[in-house]
Amino acid sequence: MAYVGGTTGVPATTIQPGEPAATIRFSEGTARLAATDRTTLARIAAMAQELGGRVRVVGHAGRPGGEGAKSEVADFNLSLDRANAVAQELMRNGISSDRLKIEAVGDAEPLVIAGSAAAEAANRRAEVFIE
Repeated sequence: MAYVGGTTGVPATTIQPGEPAATIRFSEGTARLAATDRTTLARIAAMAQELGGRVRVVGHAGRPGGEGAKSEVADFNLSLDRANAVAQELMRNGISSDRLKIEAVGDAEPLVIAGSAAAEAANRRAEVFIE
């Protein structure tokens, strides 16, 4: 699917199948959204409203035992909290809960193999897919 703007005034963007429409980064050990994330998610919600379909949010943790977590369960819960924070913001911007699918994968799908602070920071994220 390709999206190249529309009546909402959302800047022209291309969404490739299987690629996230947005990636939201988080500080270590948190699921708090920054003001810039809220702006990004408002734009994503506007795009999703025009496109229709499901919006899938996948939360991720940094690395095993990272982010102050003491267990795999804690990493999973943190990734779920991140996905829920993003989903809540999308709902505040008009996406109905029946269109949302929320997933948490803990540290099971790293974007970058951890080993440095930059790699761990890249893995602390939630991805939004418009399907």
